[in-house]
Amino acid sequence: MKKFSIVPFLIFGLPALSSSVLADVASIRAEEKACLADAETNLDMKVCEGNTYQAADKELNATYQKLVAGLKAQAAKEKGIPDYESSAEILRRLIASERAWITFRDADCSFQATSMLGGTGEGLIYLSCEASTTLDRITALNLMMTPSYVQLN
Repeated sequence: MKKFSIVPFLIFGLPALSSSVLADVASIRAEEKACLADAETNLDMKVCEGNTYQAADKELNATYQKLVAGLKAQAAKEKGIPDYESSAEILRRLIASERAWITFRDADCSFQATSMLGGTGEGLIYLSCEASTTLDRITALNLMMTPSYVQLN
């Protein structure tokens, strides 16, 4: 019979990252909103969304690298402990998930942009989707860094 247990890979201090990451996401969204409020043309809006995406991508990469580093450190601690190398498995699945997510994000944003297919708004819709989806992914990865993550043993 399998039991539920809390995965202890969070011992390395990432829960403290949680509030700062969420504050960074909120700050990026606020900057996007302010920029769009001042935008007068499609090009201005594209610049806003492009800048938002760049900031979101930078934050996503930092969040992802911190999560990977923590999982690697925890996996090293678990090495050799019988029946307990879950951090290494979580890391493998995280990497696979992130690769698949990037492919999905790009394809989904391309699809969403078809609402303006061939028009000047197509690129804007794509950039807006890319920025928003990336900010959402930061929040999702951040949830992986909280002590409430549960796994079957």
